Amino acid sequence: NWLAQFGLPYVHADHHAAAFASLKGVPTLLFGGDGGLFVSSDGGASFSSQKNDGLSSYLIYAMTGNPRHADDALIGLQDNGTRFRTGTGGTYNQVFGGDGFGVAWSQAEDRVALGSVYYSFILRNPRNPPNQQGKWFVGYNGIAEFFNPALTYFNTALAAPRASADPQGLTFFHRTRFKLYRTTNGAASWQSVLTTSPILLRAGSHPIGISPVDLDHFGVLGNGGNLWFTNDGGATFINRVLTAAAPGWPGFNSSLAYASNTTMYVSNEAPLNPATQRVIKSTDGGTTWANASTGLPQAPINKLLVSTRDPNTVYAA
Repeated sequence: NWLAQFGLPYVHADHHAAAFASLKGVPTLLFGGDGGLFVSSDGGASFSSQKNDGLSSYLIYAMTGNPRHADDALIGLQDNGTRFRTGTGGTYNQVFGGDGFGVAWSQAEDRVALGSVYYSFILRNPRNPPNQQGKWFVGYNGIAEFFNPALTYFNTALAAPRASADPQGLTFFHRTRFKLYRTTNGAASWQSVLTTSPILLRAGSHPIGISPVDLDHFGVLGNGGNLWFTNDGGATFINRVLTAAAPGWPGFNSSLAYASNTTMYVSNEAPLNPATQRVIKSTDGGTTWANASTGLPQAPINKLLVSTRDPNTVYAA
């Protein structure tokens, strides 16, 4: 069982491989799964996960930090829950289970932390630190597509503005298959600000970008090279098809990042191709775009992050 419930031993129940072996003459069963390696030497009556000790085998979809306590971290893990670290240690304790996807934290006043599972299942924690399951509350009110696989994605994406743009610390963004949502009350409720049907929004973890200057400038990436962004807080949106606006752009949009109200970056996760541009940049508010890939390896990029200290420094993951 995933959490050693019902009197069963803890063996992560999403298996990918199984094998028999003879270890020191003892018939041994090995399971490899989303939780690592599990070993039984008594015919399955009990299992040990000890061989995972010291291995960094988690797949992190998203991570965020506490603006007041720089060592605190909240991470969403592939099928290993949402986990929280206090201080500088290496222990990340699970605060709720399942697939941990998007996470977000108010960057002003550390007022609200958000976590998620699949299909827009968002949880909110207004009682920091977010270190106990009992502190988390429903955070998907107003998202009509909640838990509808036809209208939202397995991967739940979340984005939080910087404190410079949102000093109240209560605004967050989320996307479903065809809609971009915004909350202004810390995920107590959500409202749709954009519908893109029939064009799908991107299914990744980081398709939403927000200006560090204000909440009037934000955007979201779509399939087919599409980008939607607003300069007036969502009253109107501009659509750019980046495969046309940036010749040679392969599509597969993955991450949108703002350095200012007028400087924006977009990355892609296209299959490996020596001719592929990996990042493009606009310095005129999204009107024109140019290649900004010099020095990058030919590898898919999942996230762009503009430094909070220097707007000319950009990280590509």
